[in-house]
Amino acid sequence: MEMSRRLQAAKLYKIRRLMKRIAGLLTLFLAMTTVACKSDKKVGENPFFSAWETPYGVPPFDRILPEHFLPAIERGMSLHDAEIDAIVTNRDEPTFENVILAFDNSGQMLAQTSLVFGMLCAAQNTPEMQALQEQAMPRLTAHYDKILLNDALFERVKTVYDNRATFDLDAEQSRLLEKTYRSFVRAGALLGADEKARLAEINSELALASVKFGNNLLAENYNFTMELEPEQMTGLPAGVQEQAREKARELGKGNKGVFTLQKPSMIPFLTYSPDRELRERIYTAYLNRSNRGDEYDNKQLINDFIRLRTEKAHLLGYPSYAAYVVDDEMAGTTEAVYDLLEGVWAPALESAKRELGEEAGLAAAEYRDLGYIIPTCGYCSEIIYLYAAKGLSPVGQHLDADEFLSVFTLPLDKAAEMVLSGEITDSKTVAAVLKVKALRDAGRF
Repeated sequence: MEMSRRLQAAKLYKIRRLMKRIAGLLTLFLAMTTVACKSDKKVGENPFFSAWETPYGVPPFDRILPEHFLPAIERGMSLHDAEIDAIVTNRDEPTFENVILAFDNSGQMLAQTSLVFGMLCAAQNTPEMQALQEQAMPRLTAHYDKILLNDALFERVKTVYDNRATFDLDAEQSRLLEKTYRSFVRAGALLGADEKARLAEINSELALASVKFGNNLLAENYNFTMELEPEQMTGLPAGVQEQAREKARELGKGNKGVFTLQKPSMIPFLTYSPDRELRERIYTAYLNRSNRGDEYDNKQLINDFIRLRTEKAHLLGYPSYAAYVVDDEMAGTTEAVYDLLEGVWAPALESAKRELGEEAGLAAAEYRDLGYIIPTCGYCSEIIYLYAAKGLSPVGQHLDADEFLSVFTLPLDKAAEMVLSGEITDSKTVAAVLKVKALRDAGRF
């Protein structure tokens, strides 16, 4: 009965804590936006070292300064270490309450500090905050690795897991036990000492690479500006023009308009500007962020991600990093993911057949799957599936009243020449022509 009452109290506490967090997050960005405009913050006691007497537990952003984070993170890690040590050194037999529930309730100060830190890094990402990220993220990664790779702690977790049938656990408790045990295993708790040490090194490298990758993209967003004369903004809504003029005044550009790669600036311009060349200029700049061979280039970091993630997956017994990721997701296996894609491709092929008949007036004896392309990656999630149709025969077009479409034939090599010369510029056609030519030249088509 005592254990039941404690569990019930713990559940109610966690529910209250969750509701406070949800309510707080509803007003979080509004609060962050409001206080970000203030410049009268005063240095005082670290707000993370005392309880917040704010509505719904919303962080007191008006009192939080960048220099508060590292001391708060350090204290949070120290308190977390003490809580973990108490679990490990407990001489009582391992139970759900003194191991799993205690572990789940540990590290609250660190979690709270990390949540606010992550929010401010996203919303108020100044050079000072970027530098803090590069210091904090490897430390946090090492801290959690130390816990999840703690042999004595895992032994107690495993004891509870192995004896779970002897505990009277409800569905929620059973799920928490399962997730806790799997989190340790997926973090490398079953590995040998040398493998654990290498895994910790990989995680530290990945943490720092992730911060650098994001900071490079952010720098590219800030570095690009497109200055326009007033007449070049003709056709844009008044609010969009005023926002551009405000940015120009901020940069000392007089009565011009300035557009950046920030989404609130770029997307309205792409949506409303009648000038195709200007739309192309800003969108091309967006696509080429961190791909210019300069100090903000991310290509080497991408190679590092692939190398490190692959090594991590192999250490943990997975054939690929994708297999490692989906093992803890709803799909479960990469095979299930591909089955889902196949389920999408089948109706996509039927759509391709229908459009070939309706628009081109042709039917095909054979269709070759060419895979898919994402024509505007980073801007929207549109996916286009490509097929090569062979053995064509005329069946007559069925166009809508407002459609006009001429059909003509070209040899493959001629089409490829027109792609290279710039006569064919449609991205779908370019991708299909070059892929078919590459397959043919390799003797695979």
